[in-house]
Amino acid sequence: MTIGEFARAWALAWNSHDSRQVLSLMTDDIVYSDDYAPSVMYGHADVETWLKALWTAFPDLEFEILGAYGPPDGSIGALRWRARATHQGEFAGVPATGRTVDVVGADFHQYRDGRMCQVRGIYDHLTLMRQLDI
Repeated sequence: MTIGEFARAWALAWNSHDSRQVLSLMTDDIVYSDDYAPSVMYGHADVETWLKALWTAFPDLEFEILGAYGPPDGSIGALRWRARATHQGEFAGVPATGRTVDVVGADFHQYRDGRMCQVRGIYDHLTLMRQLDI
């Protein structure tokens, strides 16, 4: 799978709000670090718990891929993305604000056997906090 194909699969999986689809793109021993997660996640169970909390707080969360980058060997990749959502439930100790957010970020992946084994997600915290009026 090329990085472009993976990026399309990643966006479709996330936008489905079906944790099984997202997890199918990850190895069982995934190590996932994300700026908005309370801690580093290890394995499918940790990631699934976080996904469900995220989608509960932002039930209309939708990602758009802005760019996909990686070498031909498929060992690593980077996705630049835009996320839009409405904050409708508590997340990370912040009660629902009803505000819409629109942030840009990036994920850096390491792949094993065509699936992500490590992920580091980053995004613009300041913009998010301003949009939530925190």
